[in-house]
Amino acid sequence: TVTVYGKNQELVDQVVQNMQQPPAFVMGSGTSTIMLQKTYYFGHPDNAEFEWKAQPEGSVTFADDPHNPSKVIGTVIQPEPPAEKKTVTLTATAKKGNATASRTFTVIVYPKNQTPSLDELLTQIMATVPAATDKDIPLISTVASGYHLAWATPNNSVLEISGNYAKIITRDLVDRKATLKAELSKGGSPSETAQKEKEVTVKAQTKFDNCELA
Repeated sequence: TVTVYGKNQELVDQVVQNMQQPPAFVMGSGTSTIMLQKTYYFGHPDNAEFEWKAQPEGSVTFADDPHNPSKVIGTVIQPEPPAEKKTVTLTATAKKGNATASRTFTVIVYPKNQTPSLDELLTQIMATVPAATDKDIPLISTVASGYHLAWATPNNSVLEISGNYAKIITRDLVDRKATLKAELSKGGSPSETAQKEKEVTVKAQTKFDNCELA
C-alpha cells in the first residue's frame, strides 16, 4: 500500500500552525464575544475553512459574522459571581477537501465583572511555557481586548521569537538554557505594564540523521 501525502493535507497542517489565535482570557462584564477565524486565505482555490467546537459543550456558541465572512463570532457564557473562573477548550479543525488538521486552545473565563491583575494574567501565561523542550514552543499572542503581549529573549542563539513561536535555533550535545520574557500591557488611563520571565532548557540533541547517540 502506498500512502500519498497530498497537497491538501500539507495545506491544513500549515494552516493550524499559522492561524489566528483566540483570546486566552475572557473577563469583564456580561456575556463576552470573541472573534474566531473561519477562513484561511492562501489564494483561491487553496483557501481552508475552520470548524470550531468548545468543551464543556454549551460554554461557547458559534455564529457566522454577518459583517465579515472570514470570521466566526463565539459567545462565551461567563460564570455568575462568586463562582470561580473556568477553563474552556476550543478546538479548531481546518478542512480542505478530505484533509483535516486540528489545534486546541485553552481559554480562561472569569466571572462577570471580574478583572484580574496583570501579574495574575502573566503567571497563567508563563505557566503555558514548558521548563524544558526539544520542540518549538507555541506562545500565547492574544490575551483579551485592550491588552498587548510582547515576547522577547536575549538568547537568540538558542531560541528566537518568530511569529507565535519561540523557535529552537540551536540544539547541541548538551542542554542549553534560554530566558523567555513576556511584557503585558493594558490600555487605559493610566496604562499598566507588567513583566515576567522564565528560564527554558533546550534539551540536548540525541539523534542525528536517524542515528541515536548511546
